Amino acid sequence: MSATEAPLPQSHCLLLWQSDRTVHLGTAPLTVMLREMLEATKGDEFWLRLLYLYPDEITPELVDLMESDHRLLPYFDIPMQHVAAPVLRRMGRRVNYSRETLETTLEMLRERLPPSRLTIRTTLMVGFPGESEQHFQELLAFVRAQDLDHIGVFEFSPEEGARATSFANQVPAATARRRRLALEAAHSRQIKRRHRRWLREERELEVMIDVACNAGGVVGRGIARHVGQALDVDGVVRVHGGPGEGEPNEGSVAQPGERWLVRLEGADVQGALAGLLKRRIDSA
Repeated sequence: MSATEAPLPQSHCLLLWQSDRTVHLGTAPLTVMLREMLEATKGDEFWLRLLYLYPDEITPELVDLMESDHRLLPYFDIPMQHVAAPVLRRMGRRVNYSRETLETTLEMLRERLPPSRLTIRTTLMVGFPGESEQHFQELLAFVRAQDLDHIGVFEFSPEEGARATSFANQVPAATARRRRLALEAAHSRQIKRRHRRWLREERELEVMIDVACNAGGVVGRGIARHVGQALDVDGVVRVHGGPGEGEPNEGSVAQPGERWLVRLEGADVQGALAGLLKRRIDSA
């Protein structure tokens, strides 16, 4: 198959960016827009992840839609930034945006959605002007308690013209760096524990193939991503062929856009996973 004949990618991200307190794309609320889009594409097989969701935009109706259509993945990218109330106020976060709101949202998601599919990603900022050691310790405790799936940590960087650049109580760069490294280390330990548990359990994951590979033998390796891995930010699953279960895989090829069941075999220090292709998953 030539490059021009290769199937189009079947895993997508929808980036949500809004200026008011209710998500609207065009004139329709998010859940209404998504439902209409999924209805219009009924029969098409793809995965869709939502990026940049605020807690008040994660509603029971949105979860209902995810439960009713497997193509809309239970993947929540929530730009938390921080959890200490004084820091959130200085950042200019919404009035109803708080640690308590975040915790309530996470609790609802964990009650409603299966842990094997639910994924929560966030970005955090350290060193924002006025962030004290107590504020940082509150953030670190939150990260340790919540055991989130993916975290990106950034240091505050003064930019010309930005309002925060003129704030009092600027945090020294060395302090911001120390705090970033502490958060990253805490999250890295969580990831390693999670992957060790998955390997002990011989966890099987549903993946979507990005780069084709031979599914009927050990020659040739491919790249795939499971439900909790968005493109370019969350890592990959490196897959290879082996004896199939449930269908004759000999001589078959795992093609881009296909969903397969993979048995995990390993994880590297960066968190990339390795897995054995077991069987193709037919479209619903």
